[in-house]
This record gives sequence, structure tokens and C-alpha cells, in this order.
Amino acid sequence: MGDAAPPSDAKLMDVLNKSFERGRNPSVKLLGGKIESYDREAKELRMSFVGTPAQDNGNKQIMGGFLSAMIDVCVAQAVVVHSQLRQTVSTLEQNSRCWLPCQSQKMWRECRCL
Repeated sequence: MGDAAPPSDAKLMDVLNKSFERGRNPSVKLLGGKIESYDREAKELRMSFVGTPAQDNGNKQIMGGFLSAMIDVCVAQAVVVHSQLRQTVSTLEQNSRCWLPCQSQKMWRECRCL
């Protein structure tokens, strides 16, 4: 019995995105998250998020807590993809600064495993 080759990153992203659509990770679904790309050599993951009226602060801007959650989700999914679905992570400390309001539209987050 030999070890099977690990799944490709494209396959991993497909599996995770389908699980998000089914609600397997409710926070990703709530944030409208989707893994767009992963560069294994650079250890960089790119996700898109779609803001909703429920995340709006009343001024057509996404509230900061939702933006922080989007960053948190991106970091966690980078670990999951990099580990080939063998590891998860909980964020213990996160600092973020928003310089400009973020409008309720499609947003991108990128993160890197160190």
C-alpha cells in the first residue's frame, strides 16, 4: 500500500468552496467568502467576499468587525489549504486598521502562511 499523491491545490479549493456553499463553514457563507487562488510556492491565498446589507453600518459601508472576520477567515483557510486539509487554526490575536471605508461590494483579502 503506497501513499496516494496529495490532492492538487485546485481540487482542495474546489472541495472547500463547495463545502462553503453547503454551509459547512457558516462564517465563510455569512461573509460571502470564496477561495479564488492559492500559490503554494509563495504560500499565498486569495479570497473574495461579498458584502451584504446585513453587514452595512447604515452608510453603505461594511462594519469593521465584518472586515476583521474576513481577514480571520482568509488566514484560517490559508492554513487549511497549505496543510492539504490536515490542519485548522484559531486566531488568538489579530490587529487590523482600516484607513478608508469599505463599500458594500466584492472585496478581496490575501494572506500568506509564514
